[in-house]
Amino acid sequence: REVISGMEEDADEGFSKEDEERVKDRLRALGYLD
Repeated sequence: REVISGMEEDADEGFSKEDEERVKDRLRALGYLD
């Protein structure tokens, strides 16, 4: 949870779409997203 919160904070600081997709893919692979 702490790591995910950190990612969300980074998103507010100009997180690029490419990075966002990479994070989503990683979370999905880890089972956080369906």
